[in-house]
Amino acid sequence: MTFGAGITTGGISTTSGNPPNCLFARAVNNTTEAFAISGNKYITCTVTPGSTLSFKSISFDYSRDSSASATNFSVRSSADNYAATIGSGTLTALNSWTAAEIDLSSVAALQNVSTAKTFRIYFWGGTDQTTVTRFDNIKVKTGP
Repeated sequence: MTFGAGITTGGISTTSGNPPNCLFARAVNNTTEAFAISGNKYITCTVTPGSTLSFKSISFDYSRDSSASATNFSVRSSADNYAATIGSGTLTALNSWTAAEIDLSSVAALQNVSTAKTFRIYFWGGTDQTTVTRFDNIKVKTGP
């Protein structure tokens, strides 16, 4: 798991994950997805198939420490060089862990693939870059 250059991270937290180790990020106070993209406000993960597979979903747990933390997210993939948003949502939970999931089964470029694909999860909408948004349990589900 890596962070885009525009994310200020606290690295791995050992006290407030779900379970106790999680990623957390600061400086996600961009107002729009376009600003998040140009500012490299993302976390990323890569899946390298051992054989042909299809991507079903990507999910993660999140928790915001303040109403001024990031409020939105979107997912893009290397299948189209991160050109299009393949799913998005709103981050609403404060001080509690909540799951977010994006269905990937209808994204044609992510079906029946045998080469590595990287996913970027972009965050924006925060109004105070000192607040924290925590991420944990990032999962990419695949199938035949």
